[in-house]
Amino acid sequence: MDMDATLAPEDHTQGDASIPIPTTGTSTPVDPHLQLLLVQDTEKGVNPLGRAKRKAQVSGKKWFEPRVVSIGHYNCKDDAKHKRLQVKQEHKQEFYSILQSRVKTSMEELMETIRRPVLEAADARSGHYSQKIKLNSSTIDPFLRMLVLDGCFILELFRVLGKSRKIESDHPLASVAWAIPQFYGDLLLLENQIPFVVLKKLFETSKMPDEDYPLSLLALRFFNKVMRRSDEDLIKMSEKLNDSLHLLDLVRGSFITRYLDQPPEEKKPVPVIYCITKLLKAGIKIKMSEAADNFLAVKFKNGVIEMPKITVDYFMHSFVVNCRAFEQLDNKSSKHITVYAYFLDCLVNTAKDVEYLYEQNIIDGYVGKNSEVVQFINKLGKEMDVETDQFYLYNFFEKVNHRYNDKWKVRWTEFKHRPTTPSTLIIIPNNGLNISYSIRLLRACTACLIHEQLQRCPYGKLDHAQVVRRVLD
Repeated sequence: MDMDATLAPEDHTQGDASIPIPTTGTSTPVDPHLQLLLVQDTEKGVNPLGRAKRKAQVSGKKWFEPRVVSIGHYNCKDDAKHKRLQVKQEHKQEFYSILQSRVKTSMEELMETIRRPVLEAADARSGHYSQKIKLNSSTIDPFLRMLVLDGCFILELFRVLGKSRKIESDHPLASVAWAIPQFYGDLLLLENQIPFVVLKKLFETSKMPDEDYPLSLLALRFFNKVMRRSDEDLIKMSEKLNDSLHLLDLVRGSFITRYLDQPPEEKKPVPVIYCITKLLKAGIKIKMSEAADNFLAVKFKNGVIEMPKITVDYFMHSFVVNCRAFEQLDNKSSKHITVYAYFLDCLVNTAKDVEYLYEQNIIDGYVGKNSEVVQFINKLGKEMDVETDQFYLYNFFEKVNHRYNDKWKVRWTEFKHRPTTPSTLIIIPNNGLNISYSIRLLRACTACLIHEQLQRCPYGKLDHAQVVRRVLD
């Protein structure tokens, strides 16, 4: 996984952006009459999506850009990167033809099916899109046609891959089979979404005899190819997710369960915990939780932080970054992913901290330098804009800090693990020795400690007085 450290600049596009949308079934020039107007934040003259992306941005623009397929209003982009996407409108037309032949429904009928939910979703207050979308008589039909093509493409993907069906040689998916691993990430990009209600309408119109379950379950089974959760858990999750805003909201919501800790009702200062190295010195251990398969389910029991395994690969990297941007953008959503990113940022300061997580099998899947993981985690946790009444790990942080601040346990643990050297041996005099001897012994031990600190520090970095203060502290 390439972890380019360059932060993308904030989008300062002002005014209305006129964006062409491709016509159906071709990669020919766009319809000249079609314009999609994205309303900017007029108060500050800044695209609100640009601000959210900048806050969640950790490794460059690529985490927000599709690699093989564009969906929804991302189709409107007419830049070089978009033109290089391998799944063209021609491929989507073939997927639409499969659905159309199955249900015997025309394009016009499908467009009418989704017209009302699309108009409702176009309002920025609905939360389906990052910006308000203005549609008029000349733009609405081409926009609906585009959504039908994208919706049919997504549903056919779900029906083939979510059901683990064999891909026949004459199926349109066979020609782009090499891109299947990249579909999972592309369909969870913040700007690569269409309203989930549109997918539901198309799903209900084209339901097959064996599909006696909600679309949310079919979608979760599709993404489970890269998330690995039990089907029993997916069934339970799907019950409350069928009213999601879009696929990113759905998959993100599948990790937010009632078993997670609840944030405090009142607002308090945002807590902080120490990094792994310092926690270990205080006797606080960190181990992988065997029972949980939800990476958000972090617990603290009997002096042990229990963390479920998290796979650090391209898909999870992209998923977490886009979830953070979505949470920054949508004021109504919870901030679970943002809080978890902040938690990781607190834990990890150095490559040594990451190495410990690898040793405990908590981090898995990344092949590269530990320093790159540190860089990713630290950038991901920056600029956390969350109040404590949304901070689901608040009680967890309080418990860890209470344990860490127990001075007697900290000092006793440090004494047990400190190397036995002449400078660390403190002999307690017996009753037969006088006070003056004890004082001389204490001075000798202090001198040894000062000498040891001076030997460890680079020349000129600390003077004698600073070392004395360090020893006395």
